[in-house]
Amino acid sequence: MTEFEQPDPETLARARQIFAERRIADALADGAGEGPAHLSPAAIYRAAVGDAPLRNPALRSAYRSLVAQTSSYALPRAAAASSAEFPVREGDGCRIRVERSRADDDRHYVIIELTDPDRAAPQLMTVCDVDDNCTRVALPEPCRGFIQFLAEPATGILEKLRDVNAEIYFR
Repeated sequence: MTEFEQPDPETLARARQIFAERRIADALADGAGEGPAHLSPAAIYRAAVGDAPLRNPALRSAYRSLVAQTSSYALPRAAAASSAEFPVREGDGCRIRVERSRADDDRHYVIIELTDPDRAAPQLMTVCDVDDNCTRVALPEPCRGFIQFLAEPATGILEKLRDVNAEIYFR
């Protein structure tokens, strides 16, 4: 029987990072005919981790940076003095708020007001916390300058929207 020495935790973590980077590079190479301009952050995310959450802080940071750079709208952290359960956030071209359903206290609606009629409506919302953990939600079509959807608790979006330090990006 062949025996081998187990790598130390630091070496093992580095090896995992290298394999993750190779997985991304392989996925990018598979789509080389389309060119990098056609790769979405979601495609890179799927190439890196499939359906699992990003566990590597460096990959989470890289993903968040990519999302921030490709977003058409961005909402910064909420005002620190906000005492509301869900702080209203305003940014260039939009405003977002969360309202509790009148019919059911356990249901919440996310309402996005598009304040710039000349900009294209976003199709995807990504909310990232300070540790670069991001949650994505596909958005419905706007109606009269508003996008409204029922927040599903299982997605974790409500917890992120409660966090005054989270940032919101739209694409």
